[in-house]
Amino acid sequence: MSDFQNIQATDYSPNVLFEETGLVNMQGELRTSNPEAFFVTVQECLSENLKKISNNKCTIHFRFTYIGSSNASELFKFITSLHKETDLVWKFDNYDDDIKELGEIIKMGYAPNLVLEEL
Repeated sequence: MSDFQNIQATDYSPNVLFEETGLVNMQGELRTSNPEAFFVTVQECLSENLKKISNNKCTIHFRFTYIGSSNASELFKFITSLHKETDLVWKFDNYDDDIKELGEIIKMGYAPNLVLEEL
């Protein structure tokens, strides 16, 4: 059993899995009615889990199938609050132009270190 706190997906929020290597996978739909509370929970789990990683560094992989507009603004805030040393990977399906475009916007305006990865 893992000592890491994870956040289970719901019909409206993504699964967030923390691995002992420092890899964080956030995957699914992001259309929660309270995105601010969701990202507070993610940040709390991230802080707690980083204490258990020897180098205190992580890589976050984002793979969303849908993002609601109010959720996008909280996602932007979350990404800009991250340590500059956090590696970010934005994964998108080759047919999903909306998710790809959102990743490009995040890279240009919020996180120049974001890597875009087409699947």
